[in-house]
Amino acid sequence: MKQDGLSHWTTFERTSLEVDTIYVIANRTIPRFAYTIGVSESAGSELIVAGAIFYMKDDVIRIINDIAEQLKAQHDRQVFEVSGQGSFTLRKVHASWTTEMILGAFNYYQKQDIPALQIVPDKAHWTNCQRSLRIDPIAIT
Repeated sequence: MKQDGLSHWTTFERTSLEVDTIYVIANRTIPRFAYTIGVSESAGSELIVAGAIFYMKDDVIRIINDIAEQLKAQHDRQVFEVSGQGSFTLRKVHASWTTEMILGAFNYYQKQDIPALQIVPDKAHWTNCQRSLRIDPIAIT
């Protein structure tokens, strides 16, 4: 774990799935956002968890790993269940947000366009901000 120039804690986690790296931008153990590098090679898109303050860092890593495995097996799947964490849907992320959020993936692939999907928790697991605003700021519908 290292602290970068933006005063955020940055943690790299490796997994045994097709997810080469999960990059978590966090303030201690509560992720601000997390994204994958490597999932698009087997599932067609990188994955992003944004907001989800309800979940601790290890929960986010498990959610991403479980959903990546399910997505790899069934690319057109709509709803993903993660035991003990709830159900999730995926929403396409607008390109303007991917360039802001998944910088490491752009560096890794040396591409200018990388598709990404936001992992959105069920309403029971939304943060207060998500509940009151009823918006998902990075996904397009």
